[in-house]
Amino acid sequence: MLFVALLPGNGDVREVALAAIREVVAELRKAFPGLVLALRADNGFACPELYDFCEDHDLEYFVNVGTYPTVVQQLESQQKRARELFKALDEKVPVQVFGEFQYQAKSWRQPRRIVGKAAHTLLGPDEGFLVTNSVRPMGDVYACYAGRGQEENWIKDFKLGLKPPVSCCTSFAITPASRYAPSAWRPKSSAFSAWQRASRRPCAASGCT
Repeated sequence: MLFVALLPGNGDVREVALAAIREVVAELRKAFPGLVLALRADNGFACPELYDFCEDHDLEYFVNVGTYPTVVQQLESQQKRARELFKALDEKVPVQVFGEFQYQAKSWRQPRRIVGKAAHTLLGPDEGFLVTNSVRPMGDVYACYAGRGQEENWIKDFKLGLKPPVSCCTSFAITPASRYAPSAWRPKSSAFSAWQRASRRPCAASGCT
């Protein structure tokens, strides 16, 4: 474990996350000169300071920017296409249609690439948007980002499956819950991850490592 922080469940993690990223990147680059890194993060970590740092330190990044009206309207044609495809498949097969555009929020120092996903599933329409400096194809960008959700699924399975009596703490002392699955019980700071592309270990067909 390279960095750990104990945070309140309703706190803003962005400042702590950025401090962690700075520290971890510095340590990895010191230990492994020439190491190529990438970062993926959900909307809770999204901020212009994160994008600036990644760009200034040569990190490929994939960050969920949320669903704001100004970006949602950019995906209208893909949303329509997703509905048409879903209907053509008798509304039984989930579909995804990707699009991309350049966007600059007021707090951003420059325009950035946004990759949007318009999806239609058995549960209804869905959409998502990533800000990235990656040059990968749109589908590969989303495939790289989507891998981060597995850690959240493991935590959910732990809570629902084992039903531990206590799942929160105010210190790093071992709790009854942590004894069941210490490798799955991680602080919130693990929601972002950096991984090495230098020694490639392929994940699916996207080429994401």
